[in-house]
Amino acid sequence: MEISKLKDYDYSYYNKGNLNIESDPLIEKIDIINNYVNIRYKVDFYKNFDWNIKREGIIAIEYPSVNPNKPWHIGHLRNALIGQALYNLLKFAGYDCIAIDYIDDLGLQVAQSYWYNKKYGKESDLKYDLQIGLEYVEAAKLYEQNKEEIEQVLKDMENKMIAREFVEKVLKAQLETASLYGIKSDLRIYESDIKNQIFEKGINLLKQKYLVYHNEGELAGTWTTKNNKVVIRSNGIPTYLGKDIVFQLWKAGFIKGLKIDKNFRSSTDGIPLSIQADKIINIIGIEQSDHQKEIKQIVESLTNVKYIHLAYQKVRLENESFSGRKGTWIGYTADELYNQAYSMIKSKELALAAIKFFILKYNYNREVIFSWDKALSTKGGSGVYLLYTYARMNSILDKAVQPELSHINDDERFMYKYILAFKIVLEQSVDTLDISKISEFILKLAEDFNTYYSKYPIKDDPSRVWLLHKLKNIFEISFSILGIPIVKRI
Repeated sequence: MEISKLKDYDYSYYNKGNLNIESDPLIEKIDIINNYVNIRYKVDFYKNFDWNIKREGIIAIEYPSVNPNKPWHIGHLRNALIGQALYNLLKFAGYDCIAIDYIDDLGLQVAQSYWYNKKYGKESDLKYDLQIGLEYVEAAKLYEQNKEEIEQVLKDMENKMIAREFVEKVLKAQLETASLYGIKSDLRIYESDIKNQIFEKGINLLKQKYLVYHNEGELAGTWTTKNNKVVIRSNGIPTYLGKDIVFQLWKAGFIKGLKIDKNFRSSTDGIPLSIQADKIINIIGIEQSDHQKEIKQIVESLTNVKYIHLAYQKVRLENESFSGRKGTWIGYTADELYNQAYSMIKSKELALAAIKFFILKYNYNREVIFSWDKALSTKGGSGVYLLYTYARMNSILDKAVQPELSHINDDERFMYKYILAFKIVLEQSVDTLDISKISEFILKLAEDFNTYYSKYPIKDDPSRVWLLHKLKNIFEISFSILGIPIVKRI
């Protein structure tokens, strides 16, 4: 049986300077082969082994923060799925996590969409976020010749809050998609509330401690960061960067006063809330790296909070990227992806597993080139394959004897390495914030289990049944972190 797939895991994790391998009662045998120390554990070691991780601290994690003027497309979905899986992982590890969805209700995209909808919009039977997304494609084409009019709308949004009802209607439709994919948030914060409630207070503090005012030159009349990134324009209007800095400092507890209502949304009707995170994680595309470096520098220079920009590459088709403005997302909204998958596989759970796992199995530094053939494969590498494997485990256990670990066959001992390696993978995933490590691990386990099952009968051997229960538990923990729905029968 091939065991090389497990060679990269550092099993010295179980020593950590605390284990005397010469006298430990749970060690059965020690061999030195080619300058490597091979430790064989007794069965009691596995009986008492668990995957608990005990971490402490408050982590604020921001996702998916989709502009409220279009439906979620597959690019937004990568952000949302990474965020939710990371949230699940950190909660599993013991952290007190706060999931925050940032609603940019004062941005230019919303101004364009609001302007077009009020001027040219028509009644439609389409889901409202899709309708507005299609209108935005048309609005973007008209921007240059209507720039002055749209910029006036933008100012009125800032000063008169004219678009809040429009934004709420789009957001309601977007949240239906979020619910379908199991994406949740603890707080929903609107840019307009940041601007109206805490921005002035935050900027005044920053002016005293960090920002630079320019009296002359190209930047005359502006306030900037120390790297000359404009935070307040010469006309007094804050930039997106300025409002974002204040928002992140609110998460860190440096700025207080933002009101949250009973629905856990920022609102003028709420009460002030301070979360004082120990660590801030923002899940934002890699193209925002320069913007995020500025924020990181400011947050970490003014507070004791660690700020992490978790950057990810785009999702695209074979020959094209997705663009909200150009409408290349049409046909690839998150809703359309689900409907297409369901039409091909006739199962809600399998459809969601196919889409979610396809996106989550890739390291964040890799572009995801979407492929239905790979996403729906039953032969390997897919969420569908994992659910079929999990269903096979349940089918075996339906007919199996009672589990009791009394012996481990030398030829199958490699399967027990998965019990040890899983905790290492969980720890590494928490430390690196890399969900793909769990995806990779669970795929290796599925492949080796299916090979193992083809060689060894399980249901009548109590020790093998015990092992199967543990492997099944690894699947269940992984699925709960990745957000893969559990299906016991297919």
